[in-house]
Amino acid sequence: MNKMSKTATFVKRYRKKLGITQEKLAERMKVSITAVQNWESGITNINQNNYERLAEVFGISLETLLQEIAADKECRGKSSWPGFLFEDELNSIIDGLHLNLVQQDLFGCLHIYGARFLDEDELETEVSTGTDAGSREEIERRIFTEDLRLIPFDFINRVGSINFLNHAEKLFEVIRYIKPEFLLKVLKLNPEREFNIKKLSKDLMAEFIDSGLKDWVKDGREFDFTVNISMFKARIILQLLNKTEGRIRLADGNSNQIRDDLPDEIRETLLKMLRITHEEWQHEMDRPPIERLRYNVYAVINDLDTVTDYKNIAGKDSQECWLSINDRSRQLLEWFSE
Repeated sequence: MNKMSKTATFVKRYRKKLGITQEKLAERMKVSITAVQNWESGITNINQNNYERLAEVFGISLETLLQEIAADKECRGKSSWPGFLFEDELNSIIDGLHLNLVQQDLFGCLHIYGARFLDEDELETEVSTGTDAGSREEIERRIFTEDLRLIPFDFINRVGSINFLNHAEKLFEVIRYIKPEFLLKVLKLNPEREFNIKKLSKDLMAEFIDSGLKDWVKDGREFDFTVNISMFKARIILQLLNKTEGRIRLADGNSNQIRDDLPDEIRETLLKMLRITHEEWQHEMDRPPIERLRYNVYAVINDLDTVTDYKNIAGKDSQECWLSINDRSRQLLEWFSE
C-alpha cells in the first residue's frame, strides 16, 4: 500500500511530467537533493517559503499548488480507499483524483454542451480510427482542447483566462481515468461538495472500482487496474466464507461443474453473485453436466482471483475443489465491515 502523502505524490508526478530528475528540480528550487527526496518520500513537508517558487517551476498557479496541499491535509489519515488491493502506480493516480468546485462546474458545462471527450464511444472511435499522429494521450488532449471552445465566455471571464486553463488541465488529468457517467452521478449526489475519490462512501468506491475506472494506456501499454476483482461479487462471497470457517466446497474431482448438492445458503449466495433467478439456475442444472456452460465454477471465481484461493484438495474418496479466504480477502472483509 502506498503510504506517501498526496503532496509527495503530487511533487513526484509533476516532476516526472516535466521530465526532470530530482537533482534538476533541486537545482531549480535552489535546495538540496535531500530536500527534494524527502518531499517525494513524505518524510518532510515543503516549507511555505518554497510554495511560490515550486508553482513557478511546475508551471502551475500558486492557487493550484495550495489546493493540492490543502487536499493533502484534509485527506491524510482519513481516507478509507482500499489501497491494499492495488499497486503503488494506481494508488499514486488515485491520490490525484479530486476536483474543486470550479473544475466541477467546468465538467458540468462540458456535459451540457455535448463535449466529445465525455462521449466514450465517440472518443474511442476517434482514437482508434483517427489519422492524427501521436500517442493516445496527445489525441485525447487535442479533442479535449477543442471541446473547451464550447465553454461560454462568461464562465471564462468569471474565472480568469489563465486560471481557466489551469482548471481545465486538472479536469483533463482527472477524467482521463474516471468514466464521465460515474463522475456525473457522484457530482449530482453532492453538487456543493468537492469531488475526491478517497472521500467517497465505500459503496461508491466499490462502484468506482467495478465500473467507474477507465482502462488506462501509457506509452502504448494497457494497464489493468482492476486486479481481477469484482467488489460486488467479493462483498457477497466473503461474507459467506466468513461464516463457513473460511471455505466452501464448490465442486468434486477435476470438474469445472458446480456440485449438485450445494447447501441452500451457498446456492442462494451464488444466485445473488451471478445475478440470476432460481429458474435460470435450475434450467442450467437440468442440463447434462458436460453442457453446463453458463453457471460453472469459473463463472463464480472469475474476478475473485486476488481475494480468494481455489484449490483441489484430496478428500476421503476423491478430489474436492474448495474456494477459500486468503490474507487479502481478510483485509477486504475488514474494509467492508468497518
